[in-house]
Amino acid sequence: MKKKIYILALTFFCLLCSQMSFGQGIDEGDTMDGGNSLLVEGYWGDYNPQLGEIDSWTNDEGHFFKLIENENGDIRIVESYLNSDQECEFKTYRYHDDVEPIITEIYDDILIYCDYFPELCEYVSDSSGGGGSGSVSSNINTINLHNTLTNYTLGYLNISQRNDYYAWVNTQVSSQGIKWFEAADIVTRPWGVGAADGFNFGVLMNSSEVFLREGNEYLFPFNMENAKNLITTGELTGSFLSAAGEVISFDGKTGIDLDYAMVEFEQTKVSAFITEYQNSNGLNDAEMNAILDDISASMWWAIPGTYVSDIMTDYFNGGSDFDFGNYQDRVILGQALIDKLHQ
Repeated sequence: MKKKIYILALTFFCLLCSQMSFGQGIDEGDTMDGGNSLLVEGYWGDYNPQLGEIDSWTNDEGHFFKLIENENGDIRIVESYLNSDQECEFKTYRYHDDVEPIITEIYDDILIYCDYFPELCEYVSDSSGGGGSGSVSSNINTINLHNTLTNYTLGYLNISQRNDYYAWVNTQVSSQGIKWFEAADIVTRPWGVGAADGFNFGVLMNSSEVFLREGNEYLFPFNMENAKNLITTGELTGSFLSAAGEVISFDGKTGIDLDYAMVEFEQTKVSAFITEYQNSNGLNDAEMNAILDDISASMWWAIPGTYVSDIMTDYFNGGSDFDFGNYQDRVILGQALIDKLHQ
C-alpha cells in the first residue's frame, strides 16, 4: 500500500511540478552533502545509498524528477511531466558513475520504470472504482497492456481494480465479437461479487466475503492469460476438462461460441477453487455449504432491471432456486448473460 501511494504521489506531483522550482543556483558538476548528490540537467537530488531513498526536484520546464535505487542497487532517474494533452508522461534514465556522472535515456515511457521497480507498478485507476465504465487514460492503457503481456497480476489488489481491468480488456477485444470480459465486468461490480469488497448492508456473511475476495484473486491469472492471448493472437487454443466431465475445446471458436466456452472454463476453475478453499481452510461440508448457500441467497442483491436480476427471474425463480455451489447453475447464469450481451 505504501508503494501504491508513492506512485499515486508521483502522478500527483505532475500536477504540482509546474508550480515548483528546487535546486536553482547549483552549477553543473557541483555536489552537496560530501559529494553524495547527483547533478542532473543543472538540478540536484540528495541520495542516501544505505536507505535507497533519494530526493526529488524539478527543472525550469516544471518536470518532476526522482531518483530510485532498484533491487539490484542500480540507480534510475524517473522524470514525470504533463504533455500538451495534460496527460502525465514518464521518462526513465540510467546513471553511470564509473568516472563521472553520465545520464542516458533508456525508454520514453513508464514501462522500463515498471521493469526496474515492479512493485511500484501497482494498478492506478482513474475511475471512481468498480464502475466498469471502460474509460481509461493513456497511462492506464499502457500499464494494463504491459501487465497483461507480462502476466503481472500482483498490482491488482482488490475486486474493484480487477473489475476495472476486465472493463479495459473488453475495450481491447470487443471488436472480435467477444462479450465474456464485458460479462466479467458486470458480475464483479459492487452489486455483484464486488459487494465483498465493501459495505453491503450485511447481505453477505464475513466468511462469504473472504471466500469471494480470495476466489476473485484466484481466477484472475487465468482470465489475464486468456486476455493476453486474445489481444495478441485474436484466438484461444487448446482444450480443458470441464467440471461436468466434458472435454471442451477452444480451437476454432469465435464470437458467442468462444464466450460460452470461456464461461465453462472459468466455472470449472470456480469448482476447483471451492474444493481447494474448503481443504486449505479445514472446513467441513456444513461450513462450506453455509458459505455457498449465503452467496446463493444474496442473488436478490442484484439491482432490479439489470441483466443478472432478469436472469434470476427467468431461470431461477427470482434467485430462490439458484445454487452457487452447482456448476450447471453457474454456467446457465454465465451463458444467459452472454446471450443478453450479444442481443
